[in-house]
Amino acid sequence: MIGTIITILKQDSFFGISNEIEIAKGKNEMPKSYSDVLNQAKRRLKAVHLPKN
Repeated sequence: MIGTIITILKQDSFFGISNEIEIAKGKNEMPKSYSDVLNQAKRRLKAVHLPKN
């Protein structure tokens, strides 16, 4: 079950679907490289309309 969820999450970016998906895709992850910083900034900009929990 969890393996299936991880496989589905890896298939697409899923920007702005829900706060839980944003967390699963690395919303709070500490960036390790410059490309990680860019990807995280892109994720935050596209998910701006989500309610804050």
